[in-house]
Order: sequence, then structure tokens, then C-alpha cells
Amino acid sequence: MKFSIIIRATCFLIAFFLSAPLGWADKRQVSFPIADGFVASSSDSMGFAYEEQVGFLLAYSLPKLLPKLFSFSVKDAKALHEFDLKPEFVAAGDSDLKQSLFLQVHAKTGLVAVFGPTSKDGQRIIVFASDREGNLHKLWSTEFPLSLALTSSQYQLTFNRDGSKIYFLNIESHQPLVENLLQGVEKNRHSPTFVSVSKPSFANALLNSRNQSSLQTALPVPSPSTSGFWQRLRMFNAQDGATLASINLEASLPYTSVLLDEERNRVIALAGASLYTFSDNEALEIESQINAPGLGGVTPQGISQDGRFLIAYTGYELETNENYYLVYDLDSKLARETAMKGDFLPISNNMAFNRATGALLVPFTIKPKVKANGTLLLIGGHVRQTDVLLLKPDSSLVKTTEMEIPAQSEGDARTNFIGGFNNVVISKTGAIGFIPSGNGRLFSFDTVTGEIVNDESLDAEKMDAIQLLEASGKLTFNNRSNKLILVDVHTEPVITDVKIKKKTTLIKGANFLSGVKVKINGVEVTNAERNAANPGREIIVNLGKKDFPTGQDVVITLVNRDGLTSKPFSAK
Repeated sequence: MKFSIIIRATCFLIAFFLSAPLGWADKRQVSFPIADGFVASSSDSMGFAYEEQVGFLLAYSLPKLLPKLFSFSVKDAKALHEFDLKPEFVAAGDSDLKQSLFLQVHAKTGLVAVFGPTSKDGQRIIVFASDREGNLHKLWSTEFPLSLALTSSQYQLTFNRDGSKIYFLNIESHQPLVENLLQGVEKNRHSPTFVSVSKPSFANALLNSRNQSSLQTALPVPSPSTSGFWQRLRMFNAQDGATLASINLEASLPYTSVLLDEERNRVIALAGASLYTFSDNEALEIESQINAPGLGGVTPQGISQDGRFLIAYTGYELETNENYYLVYDLDSKLARETAMKGDFLPISNNMAFNRATGALLVPFTIKPKVKANGTLLLIGGHVRQTDVLLLKPDSSLVKTTEMEIPAQSEGDARTNFIGGFNNVVISKTGAIGFIPSGNGRLFSFDTVTGEIVNDESLDAEKMDAIQLLEASGKLTFNNRSNKLILVDVHTEPVITDVKIKKKTTLIKGANFLSGVKVKINGVEVTNAERNAANPGREIIVNLGKKDFPTGQDVVITLVNRDGLTSKPFSAK
């Protein structure tokens, strides 16, 4: 049989795993007043505004899942304001939420949108104004019937460029409902043997598992069925919630995504696998449409810097051991599918796309297996591989390298692995990637060669969702508690030690990328190379004490291929 699997992580589960701090980094904690609960630090639950100086996140109390919205200061590492979301999402008589919520922030205006399912199977949006002091003020809210509870996702809402409008896409109706969908298994009407697995079944297995390294979940193979869905795209005034326009979009699958193409100032909606573009004006009029039938779930990963391509992940085929990706060419109005051989599959929203370089980083998490009785097993806790894919100008997608974290790190007896909620992040220049291991380590790697350029223990137990605030020089995570951790992080080369010997000079540090240049006293030297045994952290220069003026400091700086420069390091 032919299967396709697509799995998405959900934000509130991140609390059941972990994240952590940086070896040569300052570590600060933000404590939030929520009893017996946790904060969610993934990108679908936390966002930033005002030059990354003010953050906003969702937090939940336990054992009942009751939500709150908090603001906090990045600079001062302290909570600023809170808003109780329970009255908005949990109806009277209900004890808690059935699913986690989502959050989007407009970075320039500080508008905050919280959205997701209510306890009464509704779909609710609440929009807040904020200021640089973190004060939150509710502007408006609205609610719709939620015809399909599992369709709520982080991709349903986006702001326009100036923050004056909000676009929201949700399932309006379906006919008929696939019963197996409620088990997390979906059937694609274009092929009776094409199956997609969505997040709920995998997520429930994670919740019930105390040990990620022994995680496995079994899923039934569904019987043939067909389904059709109407999705409604709505455009709201961001300040008062007035509906400015709406339009129905037909889809074959219950996947909803709406994105902003900032380069061309247009809105892109993905209804199932069908793509629609709209100008950001007062009317929702379809500019173009691209149909890609026969696919599984479509999870967008990003839009190219020129606005021409949208790249998405669509699932995994067990029969051929292939991950499938889809590139929409918005100029030629065509969609191109690419299959990549491999034994593992990723969590679809743990990837990272860099617009500047067109690189897609794909961390793998799960090894799928079909038992003799037809039961599908998803086995996690043993995978260490991340692929680097490159989007080409002709819309093709090619694998350029792969990175594999070591089975164990020096001085640490624990096993490294990429867990279910270990997402990857990438620097603004696209030169360096960061990924946590499920045991609490953070790895930095060269996105061109796949070489590890730093390896630090950030937590004694586990580590999961991270966010990179490059403008602030911070990395964020939570630790399964009411605390958010902020640590200093470097995307530039860092020199920690220099040893000048008689004939050579040894430079130690981190983030030494391929092509790194060495400058001594402001002059670039040509007789320097990275240590082959430890290329990301050691450089050997074939110059020593005999080559430098006696009694004077030798000032060394490093320049990576993306132009980022280390701080000068003085040695004698």
C-alpha cells in the first residue's frame, strides 16, 4: 500500500519537553505568575515586537489546560502584563481547553492576535493593542462555528504589511466528514491509497510518553473515504474587527494556511493543496490560482526573497521511503513536486527556511514502520540527522548536504537525538543553523558543509523549542515550568583562546565556518586553515612567535564567509 505521513507539533505540548542555556552565554530567567503551569516558547505561541525588545507568549495552568497571555521585557528579563484568556476560550461549565491556542504578533505595531478553538467547538480570534511597556489592551474578538476541530493551526492567520488588516482562513463546511480524521488519519480523495497523519495522534502519544527515547505510537490504516471542504478567507480591520471582505475557497483537504508575501505585498492562501493569491487591497479578489491535486497535507515553509516561490512540505511515502516537497512558482502558475529518499520523516513545523539563500533546513525526528498486521508505528528518540535543501531558480529543490549530531558529546554520557519538538533555526544570513537535542544540548552547524561548529550543554535534562532573536543576540526556550530562559547567542565567529607557539598559532572558539578568514593586526593571512579534526572550533595559523614583534600584543579577528566578524582577541 502507499502511504503519506505529515505530522505537525502543537504548541502546548512543548511544556512536556524542554529547552536550555548557552555555554559561553549569559543566562537570565523570566518568571510568570501561573501556578503549576508552563509557558509555551515555540514560534506559534510566542512573538516579539518593538525591535525584539518586548515579547508576548501564551501560558497554561495544569492539570486543567487554562490559558493566559503575558508580555515581557527582553532587555530586563521580567514579566510586564497579563491577560486571562479563560473567559474568552473556556465556556461556563467547561473545565478546560481541548487544544492549545496560537499567537501572531505584528512586529512594528505591536498588535497581538490570539486564536484557536474554544471549549464549545467554536473558533475564536482576540486582538490586543500593546505598547513598549508591554501593556495589553483588548481591541476586539469574534467567533465562528468550528466545523472540524482538528483544523486549527498556527498558519490560519496573518497580518498585512502595515498591520492595518488581518487575514484569517478556516474550514467553513465539509461534506462528508471523514470519521477517521478524528483519529488523526486523513484520506485524500484524489487517491484511495494516499494517507496523511496529522498532529493529534502523534501528539497524544508524546503526552503519554515519559521517555522520548522509547517513544512509539501505533496508528490504524483507514478505510477508503472521500471528503470535500469549503474554506472561508476573511479580511478584518485590525483595529475594530470589522469584516472588510470574505471569500469561499474549495479544498480537497482540511489544511488551512494564509501567508503574507512582503516582497510583492500580497496575501497567499493555501486551501488544501490549492494556492490562491490576493492583492492587499479592500477587496478579496483572486489574482491567480495554482492547483496541485493528489497530494497529502501541505505545510508551508516559506516564501522566496523575490516573492516568486512558495515552498511546502507534503508528507512521506512509506512504499518508496520518500519525503515529498512542493514548490509553487507564482510567476508561471505551476507547482513542482520533489521527492527525497530517506528512512526518516520530520515534524512539518520544526523546519526553517532562509529567504536570503533559499535554504530549507529539515530536522528528522521519526522512523516509520508498518507492522505485518497493517499497524503504522512512528518511532522517535533515535534520529540525529538534519538535511539542508536548496531552492533553485528553476523551482527545483536539491539536497546540498546533511548534518548529523554526534551520538554522544565529549564529557557527556547521555545520548543525543532530535526529539519531536526539537525545531531548527537559521541565522539571518543563512550561514549557520542551530538545533537542540532532546537531552539538553544545543548544536550550531555550518549550513554549507554540515559541520558542527559548536556543541554546548544547555540543560541537565531535555531541550525543545527554541527561538533566535538575532537583533537582540538572544536565544529563548522554556524548561517545562513557568519560566522563560533568555541566553546570549552568537551567529558570528567567537574566539575564546589563542596560543602562540614558536612556529604556529592555535585559535580556539566556535562558529568557524568554511571559508573563514584570519586577520592578524588588521592584515589577512593566507597560511591559516581550520583543524580537520575540529574544523568549526580550531584554526591553525602557520605563524608563530618568531614572526611577530617581540613584546607586542597580537590582535586576531576572524571573518566568516557571510561577512560577520569576531570581536578582536589580543594575545602575546
